[in-house]
Amino acid sequence: VTLEDAGTVSFHVGTCSSEAQLKVTEAVPCLVRGLQNVDVFAGEVATFSCEVSHAGGPEARWWLDGTLLQDGPQSAIAVRDGIFHSLMLSGLGVADSGTVIFRAGPLVSTAKLLIKDPVVEVVSAMQDLAVEEGGSAELLCQYSRPVQATWKMDEREVHTDGHRVIIEQDWNVARLTFRPALPCDSGIYSCEAAGTRVVALLQVQAKNTVVRGLENVEALEGGEALFECQLSQPEVAAHTWLLDDEPVHTSENAEVVFFENGLRHLLLLKNLRPQDSCRVTFLAGDMVTSAFLTVR
Repeated sequence: VTLEDAGTVSFHVGTCSSEAQLKVTEAVPCLVRGLQNVDVFAGEVATFSCEVSHAGGPEARWWLDGTLLQDGPQSAIAVRDGIFHSLMLSGLGVADSGTVIFRAGPLVSTAKLLIKDPVVEVVSAMQDLAVEEGGSAELLCQYSRPVQATWKMDEREVHTDGHRVIIEQDWNVARLTFRPALPCDSGIYSCEAAGTRVVALLQVQAKNTVVRGLENVEALEGGEALFECQLSQPEVAAHTWLLDDEPVHTSENAEVVFFENGLRHLLLLKNLRPQDSCRVTFLAGDMVTSAFLTVR
């Protein structure tokens, strides 16, 4: 039904007739979809759009912070099918942030325009990191907006191998992961992006290893036997000597000492008897070295 359909409707049958009036009232316009807030960086294009219920209504107008906008290169105004209205703003600076208003007769819709500074800032800088060999090492740097970061170690660019060395870019977070971390990964790392540079130190502590293991010893009855091993790193607390899997306790016949701050470990057995023949073991963490004592 349109406005032109309004009028008198008549019904006739023989000499009988009836009439009625058809009144068509113009539909009240309404907003089907209003404006949405828009955030863009300076220099980018901001687009606002809305939809009205039907075409042919009052002329639509756009405002930005109280200033009436005209269709032009920096404020392109368009209408499609009479119901879809759009505004494209370009050449924007931070000072252009404000409130956008769409008005068409009684219909009004507003939204916020936020123009963000494109300058990249480091929101969260990576920290120095110390891990043990075989563990996972992860360096992170967070920026104020998405960037493409470059990682360097001792001024040489780091490249991912897709397996152990992984470089990831998650929105505004740059991530460098070593899994597992090796001593050769130790160094000074920098994360560079959009004129920023963040530096951190990664230290990967090598696993302690047995540099020189125990050696078999043959001794005479009543004599002594000295067992010695050497480690790659000092260890003074978490170590144990075993005689056939039984812990050694310091006594008049057994002395346990270490030298060079825990690099060299010695076990001296005295007053030996043939029945003292056994397997001698030194344990420190996951390190183990064994040898045999033979008393004749």
